[in-house]
Amino acid sequence: ITVVDMAVGGLKIYADRAFEIDDLLIINCKIGRMFNLDEKVRVTNVNDNLHGVQFINPKTETITFFTELYGAVYHAKGGRP
Repeated sequence: ITVVDMAVGGLKIYADRAFEIDDLLIINCKIGRMFNLDEKVRVTNVNDNLHGVQFINPKTETITFFTELYGAVYHAKGGRP
């Protein structure tokens, strides 16, 4: 599985095999040097080998990481709070 995109609510993943809507997965990977993602997700969207997955009861650390990551990207691109 390859993570293609990420957001506070979930991920877009690419997989060599097809998953079905409502399949449950555990995603465990490292993002950058410091953050280890280990979350249970539910498949919410399927488009060939691309799948949208939603976090199920994400850990506080995960929510904080994505909130800080996307806040930093938003501000770096000239966005306003």
